[in-house]
Amino acid sequence: MITVTIEDNRIKASGHAGYAPNGYDIVCAAFSALSLTLDKAVNALTDDDIQISIESGKMSAQWQRASPQGQLLINAYIEGVKALAENYPEYINVQARNT
Repeated sequence: MITVTIEDNRIKASGHAGYAPNGYDIVCAAFSALSLTLDKAVNALTDDDIQISIESGKMSAQWQRASPQGQLLINAYIEGVKALAENYPEYINVQARNT
């Protein structure tokens, strides 16, 4: 299962969905596409200092401040991840924590 934790200035994710064998897992592929899109969009469309790391089974994003454009991209990512979790609740879990 992929576990995503959303905090005020940080998003962390770990795990593998386990929906299907490696290379055929549509849940992992969808999550990876959302994460890669966030990374590329933040770098291409903002000047924000948002550190994003994507590795096999791990994703993290953290920032001190985000511009309105950066915050919009982060919010869109969060909404996409939540939608994925709603459609595949046994494979991805989203936890929101306010710190």
